[in-house]
Amino acid sequence: MHLRSIDLGSWFYSQALLCRYEAILMNPDAIVIGVGLAMYGTASVLAVFALLKPFPKARQFSTLCMVLGLLSMVWVFVEHWMQKGEAFTIGRFESLACYAFLLTLAYVFLVRRRDTQLLAGLLAPLITIVLLLGGGPMFVSEGDVSFYAHNLWVGTHVGSALISYALFSLAAVVAVAYLVQDHNLKKKRLDGLFARLPSLETLDGFLAWQVGIAFASLTLSILIGGLLVRLSGGGEEWITDPKIIATSVAWAVYAVLVHLRASLGRRGRSLAVICVIGASCMLFAFVGVALFTESLHRGVSFVEEAQP
Repeated sequence: MHLRSIDLGSWFYSQALLCRYEAILMNPDAIVIGVGLAMYGTASVLAVFALLKPFPKARQFSTLCMVLGLLSMVWVFVEHWMQKGEAFTIGRFESLACYAFLLTLAYVFLVRRRDTQLLAGLLAPLITIVLLLGGGPMFVSEGDVSFYAHNLWVGTHVGSALISYALFSLAAVVAVAYLVQDHNLKKKRLDGLFARLPSLETLDGFLAWQVGIAFASLTLSILIGGLLVRLSGGGEEWITDPKIIATSVAWAVYAVLVHLRASLGRRGRSLAVICVIGASCMLFAFVGVALFTESLHRGVSFVEEAQP
């Protein structure tokens, strides 16, 4: 009897999954996004290959795949906007599409410079992983909730948050490269990756301005978000919201980083480690929270309630 109930449970679960993927296959947008994700995945493999072994053709094909992947997302993005017509909607897909757009532009810029080509090799897999964690083709399903950004304050809140996500991600890639360079220098491995990556001084400079701008952008987003919650009559439920908690933790980590660097003049390996920890917290707030729990951010609109 017990085995039979397990078999029935497995059957119902498999049927639910089958229906879910049949719905995805019936959605043209999901197919286009799936192809785009395949392009990003291919680009990641080629970028890592070029990272481990100098091979210009692999880097060129990787860039081409990245651009094709981005174009697929832009196609669906524009199609959604034209269907809505009256206003721009912000949902899971739109957020991930904007994130991919910003970081793909950064990838194209990095890969064109000889001293930063390997940074692009680290960035490509990160973009792919975040897109997959964000839901893949399923993040264009009809069940996904979004809200209209009629309000300029809402658009600024979301836009500044997305800019900070992208810059913090880029800073994490630079921090990883810094740790690799620092390790190679201590081990006196002055060839291979060490010779092909930027110097520690250059990486430290990249890290400084990226974290600075990203921290200011995130702070602006948090302040506007708090204002919107207050004006919309929101209460204590926001304080315990998982996304709010995760974002606050990430902000606190970066606040420590900014303080150590700006006030105390600290720099080096320890700050690179803090940057990676902060980026992990930020990416968890961006895509990880939705994997484990529900958040008030999903589908919430302050358009009618708050008009600052």
